[in-house]
Amino acid sequence: MEYLKDLDGKKALIVTDEALRRLGFPDRVAGLLKESSIESKVFDGVKPDPSSIEVEKGVKVAKEFQPDWIVGLGGGSSMDTAKAVW
Repeated sequence: MEYLKDLDGKKALIVTDEALRRLGFPDRVAGLLKESSIESKVFDGVKPDPSSIEVEKGVKVAKEFQPDWIVGLGGGSSMDTAKAVW
């Protein structure tokens, strides 16, 4: 994960669902980011076939946190939500 240190930006929003959060995957990703001096925040409000309501919640988190980039963690719903939030 050495390449993380070469990336521009120092804040990342991790977009995922509650199931992966309970399994600890976002925390593992956040730990790797922290090792590279990248601050992170987790949005775990993704639902299957996300509606505009879930996306709007993610957008609100992103506006408050002001990430330099977004990490989509999980399946298609997480990826779709991450892209929409960006």
